[in-house]
Amino acid sequence: MSPDEANAQKEIFKFLQDTKSIYGMCKKYSILIEEILPKHKAPIHAANELKSLVFHLYNAAQFPDSIDINILEAKEHLCRAFYDLHSLIVSIYIEQIKVKLSAYKSGTIANSFPEYGNTIRPAIKDIQESLQILRSNRNTDVDIINSNINEFEQQVSSLARFDDIIESRRPAMNEFEIKQRKKGAINFAWGFLLLVIIALLFMGLGYYLGTTK
Repeated sequence: MSPDEANAQKEIFKFLQDTKSIYGMCKKYSILIEEILPKHKAPIHAANELKSLVFHLYNAAQFPDSIDINILEAKEHLCRAFYDLHSLIVSIYIEQIKVKLSAYKSGTIANSFPEYGNTIRPAIKDIQESLQILRSNRNTDVDIINSNINEFEQQVSSLARFDDIIESRRPAMNEFEIKQRKKGAINFAWGFLLLVIIALLFMGLGYYLGTTK
């Protein structure tokens, strides 16, 4: 084995060690996307980034004298795949939450599910702002992702938990709206009855006044 080959072997192994957590998250995100959207596979762009990653790793082994550029390219492709998959899974959860809540009036959510306005909505807003920053500045530095990997994972875990909480609150929100509709119907009936009584009183008064002239 030549010195270049030995160095390439060392650098490839170091790359795999340095990026194993990022790759693990990419794999986890891909599986999660398929579970949430059974007909939806991992986005083609992220898949292409991972294919290019493999291409550069094989290039690094085949052309050990070009190890530095191939390892750099591999890191950039992996980082881009990670950002794409993270952004997608966050967006999917947020959209699911919006769709579920769109079925209810704001008053229903405020009265029967105060936890949403007090805790969940502010947390989702923070995640959305973080996602906007992520999309505008997709840094392809492995160290940056590794240092924030727990935060990225926490964002997805929080959204999954929020989604579950909202699903569990739907019966309560449905019951609240049923009660509100019943209450509205009763109030309408009483209002209509009151109008009828007032009309009858006026008719009676008119009849009385007409007969006393």
